[in-house]
Amino acid sequence: MKQMKQRALFMAGLLAAALVFGTIFVGCGDGGDGGDGFSGHTLTVTGIPAAYNGKYIAAFYFDNSNTIIGAASINGDNSANLVKIAGGSAVIPIYHFDAADSSFKPYTGTDSETFTLNIYASSSVLITDTPAASNDVSVDFATGSPSVTW
Repeated sequence: MKQMKQRALFMAGLLAAALVFGTIFVGCGDGGDGGDGFSGHTLTVTGIPAAYNGKYIAAFYFDNSNTIIGAASINGDNSANLVKIAGGSAVIPIYHFDAADSSFKPYTGTDSETFTLNIYASSSVLITDTPAASNDVSVDFATGSPSVTW
């Protein structure tokens, strides 16, 4: 029953994100670092089962006021390019939705939330695609870029 509730909450979050994406043109912000365009936090995930090596991972957190997504990049067509899993781990750039200019920016906040980690077979997915595997983890950005275990 708890798993069904979590799945329902997750799907509601995905729907909310899809509505946000669907009503605006979304692009990643200019990280301002002068290099690869990313200057926010990352989330390192370790302990991912070996069966998922070579697959792709994303991280999601949604509530009434925050949309935070971990992906290699976020596109304007309700899709994201994901990070490849290798050796049972991945380092995921984290973005937050900035309502002021309707875009995703590198995340530099200090929130502590429960994120849903999703694994997909494809490197590019729609926000509403069903993952091959999913796991909820507690993430604390209070000290910067945290590490979590699958």
